[in-house]
Amino acid sequence: MQRMWWLFILAVICLSFLSLLYYYSDAFLPCWPDEAIFIQPAQNFAQGKGMGTPALDDLLPNIDKRTYWQPPLYFLTLSVWGEIFGFDILSARWFSRLLGVLGLLLLFLLLRQWGLPLGLSILCVFLTTVDLDYQRNANVARMDMLNLVLLLASILTFTDGMKRQNDLAFLISGIFGTLSVLTHLISAPVVFFLFMILLVRRLKKQALWFLLPLLLGLLGWLIYALQDWESFIGQMALQFQRKSERGFLERFLLVFSMKRLMIVWLVMLLATAIAFKFRRSPMMVWQAFIIGFSYLSTVFGQEMWYIGWFVPFGYLMTVFWLNASLRIPTMRIVLLVAVLLWSVNRFAIIWKVLQEIPIAKSDTSLLIKDLSQLLPPKSTVIVYSIPDPYLPLSQNRPDLKLFQLSPTPMQFEALQRLKRKADFFLGLWELGEPSGVLSGAPQPQFRSWTIRSTLSPFPLRIWLVPLSKIQH
Repeated sequence: MQRMWWLFILAVICLSFLSLLYYYSDAFLPCWPDEAIFIQPAQNFAQGKGMGTPALDDLLPNIDKRTYWQPPLYFLTLSVWGEIFGFDILSARWFSRLLGVLGLLLLFLLLRQWGLPLGLSILCVFLTTVDLDYQRNANVARMDMLNLVLLLASILTFTDGMKRQNDLAFLISGIFGTLSVLTHLISAPVVFFLFMILLVRRLKKQALWFLLPLLLGLLGWLIYALQDWESFIGQMALQFQRKSERGFLERFLLVFSMKRLMIVWLVMLLATAIAFKFRRSPMMVWQAFIIGFSYLSTVFGQEMWYIGWFVPFGYLMTVFWLNASLRIPTMRIVLLVAVLLWSVNRFAIIWKVLQEIPIAKSDTSLLIKDLSQLLPPKSTVIVYSIPDPYLPLSQNRPDLKLFQLSPTPMQFEALQRLKRKADFFLGLWELGEPSGVLSGAPQPQFRSWTIRSTLSPFPLRIWLVPLSKIQH
């Protein structure tokens, strides 16, 4: 009976999480530029037009014909989803929302597999759901949530294989691990470490079963890349160029500035390493290494999306330490108060977000409505804005030629060609200056819109989205 009660609480948490994301709609986060340029290749593939991203023109080598700067699995799965439910922002976000719930359930199963009590397992799921970074990842049309779900499934089946020495479990784990890598490379270090565990333990047969799908998956990706090898190398080089712009210490400081809890989790990782020496660690060595490699992937990825990706691992480590501390009677009341205070703090933040949602929706709707009416027929517009009106404008004004700018470094000559043929630029001209996105002086503003929101990851409460007339 008690078990059923706990499972009922888990179901309520998941349904509440899904309801919250439904209310957030396209306001938390505001429509993000990544969404349009990830939805477009999926839609093109579904329509038999290849997997290009015409919105990026030729800003990355040949990306208007083939999208190589990210692994292809997310685009393939989103194309299937979009064929059924459509390729608009909200439809694509629903895909991420359902994946977010699936991620919570897999996290719960993993916690149970790793030996944590039922109550603490549900506490970990609860802490993950009230974390804004996880909520944000589950409500944006990006591949991070699919990657996380596949990685959790890989770790879960790997754990089962370690317990029962089941070859089939390691094969399935390898399949899920391969699919996660083919969704996003952030999981590659963790998947590689799972393979290394088998080698270190001299489980050669099991290692081969785990490695087989990985080799086949990478071979398939290579065959796809060989269709235009030069473009593949060019796009991936620009992607990694962006990742290499910061030094080691700077990466840590950037991640800490995005989420201070990352400092706490780093301390926990260091404490776990020290505890190993005294044989007092709350978890096994290979479990701690999985979390450690996930942490390093987040730091070296240096993007806000990766923090939301790491959040379940961070809380997983937290509840392991809570479980160890609960064995000390005097600590129980202290930990209970700490969890209650943290929960109150999270609810207060979510309540503030809920109050701001109508304001953000209103400002975004006004921006899209005005642009649909204001832009002259058959105009060419470069979009580099938050909120991003690319997809709504594509639907409301099919006569417009719309182009996005990439978050990666871009080909300078292609940028200048795009600038010469464009009539308008929507967004802050100065944002592109450090990377040479747009050269020359800022263009005179034609019109601007005020966006009132604290939902952006940037420390802004109010910012302007100007529309500039490009002078040739």
